[in-house]
Amino acid sequence: MQKAQGQKAKLARIGKELEGGLIFKTDSSHAVYLPAGTLHAVFTLVGGFLAAIDFITTTSSFPFSSLIKLSLDGSGDFQVSVFDRFLSSLSLGLDNNRVMEALRAWLNVSERAAEWAEANAGWRKSAREIWSRFLASPPSQLKDIVCPCGEMEEGATFKAHFMAAHSVNGASTTKRKRGGEGAAAAEGAKRKKI
Repeated sequence: MQKAQGQKAKLARIGKELEGGLIFKTDSSHAVYLPAGTLHAVFTLVGGFLAAIDFITTTSSFPFSSLIKLSLDGSGDFQVSVFDRFLSSLSLGLDNNRVMEALRAWLNVSERAAEWAEANAGWRKSAREIWSRFLASPPSQLKDIVCPCGEMEEGATFKAHFMAAHSVNGASTTKRKRGGEGAAAAEGAKRKKI
């Protein structure tokens, strides 16, 4: 998709490179569920209306983060909606016991999120509120979380690690270098992963 970005007939241009596609004929008596991030196209045989209902689930944050990371988030209103839906799905995951999926999604998009947060104060505020609410959870709910970044020091609390390494801090997210002593310590940590 990236190499066809900004061109017309994207699907026709990249169709030969796609695998596992499905083509089916449907009518108004059918509904089709497409998970977040599913590449799709709709062709009509006759004129009419197409109706779509967009929604997010507890597992939508990673597909949205992948769109953002790969710069497939477009521009204008569409880009705003991708970033907003990413935050909404992240919040939904954190609130519904999908913590590791939400963390992986946040780490996946950290560089782009920092850029977006710097330019979009409302989004930055929403991101801070989501993480503040989650990090305000009782310590007993956070104590067994080991950050998937591999940099969490043994004995450190998840909250302290996240605030220092990954939070929306000021206008940007901070990012630690991968590897080093922190990764080795995290490797040896014997805490349960959620």
